[in-house]
Amino acid sequence: MVLICMVKSCINSKTTTREKKCSLFRVPKDLDRSKEWLMNCGREDLIFKSIVNLNKSYRVCMNHFKNNMFSNPEKTRLLISAVPTQFGNFNCCFIYSL
Repeated sequence: MVLICMVKSCINSKTTTREKKCSLFRVPKDLDRSKEWLMNCGREDLIFKSIVNLNKSYRVCMNHFKNNMFSNPEKTRLLISAVPTQFGNFNCCFIYSL
């Protein structure tokens, strides 16, 4: 299974972003936080999936988090309170377009 960013307008995936070092982050296991992620990402269609399934199968790429949401300069770890909020134009990690 190829892991892709669950934001509908984003095409980043594990295979397309490897060279650009664009990290993908799992949906949190906490029910309230996972719902907040889904709502912010416009993925209300996933609300009724189990937390286990969401955490195992769905990711959000680093482009959707503000710089202050990361716990390290490499942007490979999120703060526990991190929530995706960036959904404007971005292209730092795109390698190809559909």
